[in-house]
Amino acid sequence: PKCYPGTRVRLTTKIWEWFLHNSHNCNFLWLSGPTGVGKSAVAQSTAKFAIEEGILGAIYFFSWHNKWHKYVEVFITLAYQLAIHLPGYQPLITAKLVAEPDLLEKTLRVQFRKLIVEPLMLLSHERKRIIILDSLDECEGEGNQLEIIELINGLHSNTSLLIIWMICS
Repeated sequence: PKCYPGTRVRLTTKIWEWFLHNSHNCNFLWLSGPTGVGKSAVAQSTAKFAIEEGILGAIYFFSWHNKWHKYVEVFITLAYQLAIHLPGYQPLITAKLVAEPDLLEKTLRVQFRKLIVEPLMLLSHERKRIIILDSLDECEGEGNQLEIIELINGLHSNTSLLIIWMICS
């Protein structure tokens, strides 16, 4: 879904301004609300804007209906997309996977550190990108949802990373 033309303009404009002019050095945006209010439409519109501006890092849409709810796939998928959208990221990830072939079977915490955080720390000269996680509430298991949030929130003090996170739930 995406926003119907002329709707949610103020909200999407605020999100884009937050990303483009992040004067508060805040690298985490959480968009929450009840089911059906349009969070996914806003996420999709933000992703479209990010693609047009060349600032999309990655996007993951959790969906119980489409069976995209497995938490073990989230950071692997994000790493794959970052390798596509971020120059210099692919060789870093390739080297990590060659050195540690079982990395994709490690815990979520290890995958996050080795597939997301460590490579991004080496690319601090790149342009900031946005990672969007939509419908986190549809991720299997509340404990897994909390772990994802805790991992991402643990980065809030590291403003040198070139990633800003948008989570919709």
